[in-house]
Amino acid sequence: MKISIKNYIILILILFTLLPFVALRIIAYPKIQSDLKTVIMDNLEIVGKKQAVQLLTVIETIYTIGGGLFKPLQKVTPIFLKSSLTLSKTSI
Repeated sequence: MKISIKNYIILILILFTLLPFVALRIIAYPKIQSDLKTVIMDNLEIVGKKQAVQLLTVIETIYTIGGGLFKPLQKVTPIFLKSSLTLSKTSI
């Protein structure tokens, strides 16, 4: 079976049309994916720190509004806030 020149040219043009997509998938996609993961993780850390600060503000407000009722609880810092307190107050 012989392929005509017309069909041969069509196949070559289709191949060259799809070649950039294949090259982008092989070369650019892994880089874009890793950069996107990095940006998402950074944004999630920032949001977590801001939420920790907001929660700490609410807890401190409850302590001050409650007067003597919550005095024993002021010495206890929630475990999930300990790691983010030092970072969040300085970085935000």
